[in-house]
Formats: sequence, C-alpha cells, structure tokens
Amino acid sequence: MLFSATHTYLVISPEGIEYHHLGAVFCTNWANIIAVHIDTLVLDHPADRINNWDWFARRSVKQITLLGFEAQLRNGELRNDIKHYAPHLKL
Repeated sequence: MLFSATHTYLVISPEGIEYHHLGAVFCTNWANIIAVHIDTLVLDHPADRINNWDWFARRSVKQITLLGFEAQLRNGELRNDIKHYAPHLKL
C-alpha cells in the first residue's frame, strides 16, 4: 500500500515500512517498531537508509514521523495495515 502527504510518502509491505521524504528513504521491518506515539513510529534500532545523498539521510533515525498521515493512522488503511502486519503494536 502507498500513502502520500505532500512530498512525503510511505510504502507499506509485509516486510515493513519505507518512509520517503525530500530524497531520503528510510526503511524498517515491523519487528523493529516498538511503539506508536500519537503520530510517530518508535524504533528499537535505527532505520536502514536506502540512499544517502540528502542531508536528512545522514542522520541516525530511531523514529519515523507520520505527520500528514494522521487521518489514515486514526481510521484508515494505514491503521489497518499496521494492525495486520504489526499486531504487537497498540493502536
């Protein structure tokens, strides 16, 4: 499943989640997500970087923001996908 908010988008798959923003791409598997706090996925270990050309991508990321995806997280397909692929998370 693909979700988009402005220039940021998420790719959801059985393997995990990819967060695309301003040329930076971070990905993590579902087991690495330990909590959902309001609009943020909290990770146990830093997300993997798919590319590293953007300044944003050079940071170690242990959170993935879901700003712009709040409606989908509250009541939409994003919520359903997270519940399906990561039942250990409390939504």
